[in-house]
This record gives sequence, structure tokens and C-alpha cells, in this order.
Amino acid sequence: MIGFAGGIERCKWVTQTLGIDGCIDYRAPDFAAQLDAAFPKGIDVFSDGVGGEMTRTLATRMKHGGRILSYGSASAFYAERLAGPTGEKPSMRRAFGLTDEVEDLLKQREVRAEAWLVSDFYAERLEAEDALSELLETARIQPIHHVVEGFERLPKAIVDLYRQPHAGKVQVRFAA
Repeated sequence: MIGFAGGIERCKWVTQTLGIDGCIDYRAPDFAAQLDAAFPKGIDVFSDGVGGEMTRTLATRMKHGGRILSYGSASAFYAERLAGPTGEKPSMRRAFGLTDEVEDLLKQREVRAEAWLVSDFYAERLEAEDALSELLETARIQPIHHVVEGFERLPKAIVDLYRQPHAGKVQVRFAA
């Protein structure tokens, strides 16, 4: 399994902390060459929480009959270019990176693309919460978070979500 991250340090974290077999830095100038080396026969499955350019780039390398599982659109936050010609909001598939160009590529390769939403699995949420709680209690998974102290730091914490490298959830602790 190969992961993707922005920067050398983040790639180290992906392999060392998460235990993923390898990691490709999507910010590297030789990103395309690294993709080609890692997937010489194409990509079978791509789990995509980013969308946008990353999805387009990987769609060109999908194997015939592969699958894309889209569950997020981090690249679409504040991305006005995703709006249609009249300025309307993008469809969910488009926000997830499945643009007309990508859809055409996927059709040519008979790649199945699905957009997953948390609400699609609402009925299973309690079971999932119980399973995750057990994993946390037994330390089989570790929460990853960055805590910012003080209400006055809330605006900076939000801005830093998009500027500073960090892993996991950002939490702002308010004094009582």
C-alpha cells in the first residue's frame, strides 16, 4: 500500500507512524515520475480524500477495471474554479474531483468511482463508535491531535489548518 503526503516529514510520519508500506510526496517536483515508478502497471484502487488535481493525476494512471473511493474534497475548500460557468455550486462528484475530464478517463478505463458520505452509513454509526472506542481503550489506535490553548487563538488555529503541517485533529481548548 502506498500513501500520499505533502512533504518529506509527512511521508516519514505516514510510513513510520501509520505503518504504510511507502509514501509519495505529492509536492515533489518528480511526483509524476515517482507515481510511474510505484505503479508501473497502473493503480488498482485509489482511496481519495483530497479530490481536485490529485484525483485527475491519479485517474490517468488507473488500471482498466480499477476503483476510486472518494470520501472527501479537501482540495475544493474555497476553490471557486470548481463552480460551473454560471457560478453555481459544484455537484458532489465534481467537488470530490470527479470532473468531466476525469469522468471521461474513468469511462475509457471502465473504472468504478464512488463518492461516500458519512450520512450513507448513519445506521451503522453506533456499532462503529463502539468498535473505535474499544480500539482506543486497548491502545490499538492512538488519537492524533494538536491542542491550541485559548479562545483568542481560535482564528489562528483555523488558518493554520491550511498553512501549517500537522497531523490529526486540531482542538481549541477554552478556559472555563
